Amino acid sequence: MDSEVAHWEEGRGFVFDDTYRHEVWNDTDEERVALIIDFARPLPFPLSVLNAAVNWMFGRSGYIQDIVENVQEWNRQTGPGTTGP
Repeated sequence: MDSEVAHWEEGRGFVFDDTYRHEVWNDTDEERVALIIDFARPLPFPLSVLNAAVNWMFGRSGYIQDIVENVQEWNRQTGPGTTGP
C-alpha cells in the first residue's frame, strides 16, 4: 500500500486516479467542493456497458439536471462565460 500524501493548493487544479484506494481530508472550516470528471478508459465487457449505463443515469439524475438548469439560468442573467460575483 502506497502512503503518498498529496496536497491541494488554492488556485491550482488537482487530478488523481481514484481507481486506487484513497482518503480525503478537509481539516478546514471551509466547504469542500469537488468537480469529478470521468475519463473514458478501456474497460472489459461487461464493465464497459455498466460504466456507460451509470454515466448515462447520473447525467439524467435530478441532481445533475438542477445543476444544468442553474448554469443555464446564470448564463441567461449574466451572459455565457461569466464567472461568479
